[in-house]
Amino acid sequence: MQKQCEPFDLTLYKPKRLLGSNIHEVYEVENTQTGQIMALKKISSTTIEGHLSTLNEIDLLFKCRHPHIVHIYGYNESTETTLEGKTRFITNIFMEKLDESFITILEKNKINPKLFKKEELMELIDSVLSGFWYLELKEKPHGDFRPGNLMIKYNQKTQKTMFKIIDVIGAQKLYLISNSKQATENKNLEYVAPEILEAIRQEKFNCFINFHKADVFSVGLVFLNAALMEPDFKNEQLNQGTNASKKKLEKKLAVVEKNYGSEIKTLFESMLDNNNKTRPSFDELAAKRKLVFKQSYEIEEEEK
Repeated sequence: MQKQCEPFDLTLYKPKRLLGSNIHEVYEVENTQTGQIMALKKISSTTIEGHLSTLNEIDLLFKCRHPHIVHIYGYNESTETTLEGKTRFITNIFMEKLDESFITILEKNKINPKLFKKEELMELIDSVLSGFWYLELKEKPHGDFRPGNLMIKYNQKTQKTMFKIIDVIGAQKLYLISNSKQATENKNLEYVAPEILEAIRQEKFNCFINFHKADVFSVGLVFLNAALMEPDFKNEQLNQGTNASKKKLEKKLAVVEKNYGSEIKTLFESMLDNNNKTRPSFDELAAKRKLVFKQSYEIEEEEK
């Protein structure tokens, strides 16, 4: 029997500090009974579609227990009435507290430029591929991966850095994003695969798209960010599938080869293939990297 995400009693949690408020407010909170520290993500929506999308995110993340995917503990729901008399849905998501966003590392690198060591980059690659391979095996595409959705957790005892994937929104919400009139102006489209952009341009929202392979392209661009330690690829248009974007990618991949060798360059090149059919799956990439799926990742408990 599959374990369900349970509602939490919000009154048991004391806010300690604001962690971020870029799109949604995120707080560090403490359980007043156990002392456990968590992150609380507060999401509000004035539409039932937006609210259901949030619940979908909670369901997706809760059922994915993997060392490189952020863990959801529970949630809390409420409603309030706006000044205009509309209902606003409030959802608080209780999750594992992480330490730093990958974007923060990129921003710091502007001040003190420094590339990853090759072994550090390979650790990042294997950890993120492992998480996405798990999502692919579970048939749960991410749908919105970019540098802001890669977080870092530091273990003070072991001095080990753990990379964590956040905001697994899934194909359902990606369709909602794509089906909006403002989609082409959405600031988060720099990392979506070319086939997604093409579907948006042609307004073919019901066409078949392999969302896992679309995720492969997005992860490839984030890896390119990591390898070059460049700021977020905003306005670079590396995912357009045009000759100009291909030339930009070729130049960046040449730098990757110079700094890290042909193996990593070839890996990135395959992930950034504009053709969804010839682009590798996460399963194929995991086989190349000789990753091992561990049954201990499973959260689904079958009734004996």
